Amino acid sequence: MKTHKFLGLLFAGALLLAGCSLDDNTGGETPTAHVVMIVNEGNFSDRNGSINYYYEESGNLQANPLNMSLGALYQSIHVTPAGNLWVVTNNPDRLTLFNPSSGMATGVTITGQLETPRFMKSKGDYLFVTNWGTAVDNNGWREYTNSYVAVYDVTDNYRLVKTLACGSDAEGLEIYGDKLYVATKAGVKVFDITTAAMPEITTIAATAFTGNAKQFVVDKNNKIWVSYTDGGLMCFNPATNAVEKEYPAPVDAFSGAIAITKSGEKIVSNTVMYDADYNLTGSALHLTDINAGTNDTLVKSTYNFYSIGVSPFTGNIFTADTRFDGNSTLLIYGEDGKKKGEKTAGVGTGRFTFLEVSYQQQ
Repeated sequence: MKTHKFLGLLFAGALLLAGCSLDDNTGGETPTAHVVMIVNEGNFSDRNGSINYYYEESGNLQANPLNMSLGALYQSIHVTPAGNLWVVTNNPDRLTLFNPSSGMATGVTITGQLETPRFMKSKGDYLFVTNWGTAVDNNGWREYTNSYVAVYDVTDNYRLVKTLACGSDAEGLEIYGDKLYVATKAGVKVFDITTAAMPEITTIAATAFTGNAKQFVVDKNNKIWVSYTDGGLMCFNPATNAVEKEYPAPVDAFSGAIAITKSGEKIVSNTVMYDADYNLTGSALHLTDINAGTNDTLVKSTYNFYSIGVSPFTGNIFTADTRFDGNSTLLIYGEDGKKKGEKTAGVGTGRFTFLEVSYQQQ
């Protein structure tokens, strides 16, 4: 996890909420604060997506630090190594660049070659964005058979330089070395991003699971894990693209959300159960040991767990009782399953990004 040196009015005020003083004397060390950036998707009719900042030191939550509504469904955010904050939205489909220090939009937006964008990663001069594409009916289920990754050059006015065809349901992204990994229905698509052509190298497919690959985490050994919607985790070695482990594990059939614990030795996942009328009947958070493949239930509840994240700084597990007809409740747990706090968040609380923010003495 990179340390970002965000300096400006937003974080100057935010650090006071975080319980940090800009006049603190830290003995020459650069002071830091830990900020959780929370994506609230919003609902389709109101298009009221938003972002919250939660400060781990104080437990305070800032409702709308970006001070601007994009009038859209917020899908994800991405902070580049340079400290730029991109917000990925649907309805309208758009990428919007913010300065996270000031909380202001920069005026840079990307709208071309986006069709239900989902997630973004960056490396060097390029932005990579998964897109579902156009939905088709597959026996009553929506399937996105022409999904792709849109690639933009940040040095050339964010010009679209490539689209990488991914088959069905492109979702999560991971970059390791000079390879781009994309989770799809067929498995993990691998692209070589060292050349302008960015050719597809291979597809890494599970043998134990037949659902869609969804989300990635990297463990303490720098091995990559991907979730499968029919209840599984697959581990592969990015140096060789060889599958090393396949474990059955409780995984949400819709989001496939997973996170890695602070130690890098366990994977956190969530499940939600419904009755025949689609009423919530129960939910749970789970831990899977990456060495033994054993599963433990961490929390049982009737919360609507929609997504999860783990702070690499404190080890706290973040999730929410997610609501789309009103405000959600942010929930914070320890790795022992004990609740450590809750806060009112936005509509449709979904994803979490963790930053260590360094700041200068004033």
